[in-house]
Amino acid sequence: MLDMIDPSGAKIKLARETWEKHVLDPLTGHPEPRGYEKCVKWTVESPGLIVQSSRVPTAKVYLKLGVVPIQPRLYLKVPVNFYDDKYGEVSTVMLTRSEDLFQGTTGIGGIIYGRLK
Repeated sequence: MLDMIDPSGAKIKLARETWEKHVLDPLTGHPEPRGYEKCVKWTVESPGLIVQSSRVPTAKVYLKLGVVPIQPRLYLKVPVNFYDDKYGEVSTVMLTRSEDLFQGTTGIGGIIYGRLK
């Protein structure tokens, strides 16, 4: 569905099945990003932060503030599972408040990448 390249040159994919059957699922997913697929792409390709996941050692979490126009004070959070240094797949997508920003993402490696603008 979406093919992206992050700042390190890694290829990242968001599968249609992940988007439709997980992210947009009203019972178990996070349907708030519906219609904002381009924001997911922008978050991965030009993140504000990339942090190491503490829950999954092979995962990184991409974050960008204000990328979703209707929620300018929220971060778009895009966890990505990596199979090696150069290929990963998006596991979910969600909006989060700054006070919840590092919930589930601190610990193992901390901040991998950061850009203030």
